[in-house]
Amino acid sequence: MVDLGSLYTLDQKISGTFSISFLIIIAFIFVSSLLFILLVLTVVNVNVNVYAQLQTIKSRDLVVSFENNTIHSRAQLTLPAVSNGPFPGVLLIPGSGAADMDEYLLPELAGVENGSRPFWQIANYLSERGFAVLRYDKRGVGENSTIIDANLLENATVNTLQNDAEEALKVLMEQPEVDRNNITLIGRSEGAVIVPRIASTQPQSIKNIVLMGASSQTLYDLVIEKINRNILLARNDWDTNKDGSLSVEETIMHPEAGWTVPDASLSNNKDDLLAYQQWYPGIDTDSDNMMDIDAELIPFVSTLLSQIESDHWYQSHKQIQPTIETIENLVTQNILTLQGEKDIQTTIDQALLLEQKLTELKHHDHALITYPGLGHTFYPAAGPNELLGPIQEYVLVDLHTWLKDPDRDD
Repeated sequence: MVDLGSLYTLDQKISGTFSISFLIIIAFIFVSSLLFILLVLTVVNVNVNVYAQLQTIKSRDLVVSFENNTIHSRAQLTLPAVSNGPFPGVLLIPGSGAADMDEYLLPELAGVENGSRPFWQIANYLSERGFAVLRYDKRGVGENSTIIDANLLENATVNTLQNDAEEALKVLMEQPEVDRNNITLIGRSEGAVIVPRIASTQPQSIKNIVLMGASSQTLYDLVIEKINRNILLARNDWDTNKDGSLSVEETIMHPEAGWTVPDASLSNNKDDLLAYQQWYPGIDTDSDNMMDIDAELIPFVSTLLSQIESDHWYQSHKQIQPTIETIENLVTQNILTLQGEKDIQTTIDQALLLEQKLTELKHHDHALITYPGLGHTFYPAAGPNELLGPIQEYVLVDLHTWLKDPDRDD
């Protein structure tokens, strides 16, 4: 006969043993899980540290002072993350209008959601590849190209802006990581007017210059010639039915004229803004959606020309030597010109004339690279309005390749 008391005692022993074993297993699982969590956190921490170590550039915020230290602008030096140099130095000189150190352009101008920052692109691309790059806010301008002192900006002349760029150049050359014997100036638009003027007065300081969206003429002559040429074209070519008037549809086929602007009220889709245009304010005075060449265009242009003649910025450009003459003084510098073939602000013929002049001068090292389909900021141009979006990466590749050419990078 089975002793039930013995079975009960055995059951207790088994139950107790199972309970102890279960607790041991639970404890093992808990400890294992804790160790796993600690391991994961350690790996994550290592990855964070590795990521921090893998930053490809570093930067230093600086201040550039103008006019005997009375005006101060933000600046930033970007450097390769590895080594302390010395690195080849690059100064970025901005174009006309309100431009911060990044040359930030609003989304509605850039055609992309976050706007564009051409100089930020150049600085980061070159610094990742071994260059120390300085960029700065124009006088009177702050972050995101916000005008913080309209008086400073509006009263600036091309000579004023050249002096500002020269002060920025001094700051660049003072930085301990910069090779003072290997300095490049890069200018876009109005900056491409200023760059050769600085290089011609400091031939021993500047090794390379890069002109992006350059003009062979003065900007004053460029604008006046463009206005007069467009009037002739409007009369002789663009007025296809020869009725003395132009419709919006006829005009948007010639975006270089600049007589139409996007009509945002017709569409909420930014892609449709290229298809929906309206007259530039002040042209269609009788609101019939047509532009009478004699009764509306000519008076509008006359007013525009009067404004140009009274504008001290335009007048300062009128008084300087055109770039095609300035480059005659660039004997020692290496010269690269980059040009979008769809640029309607400084058209490709301007770059071709500069290249022809350098060829005539038998300049020792010059190159022109043109880009089909790209506009003034080296972004694809499409439709009646030139979008000023981000620089295409292959343009940056060409810029870096030219600067790092073994025959030039010595």
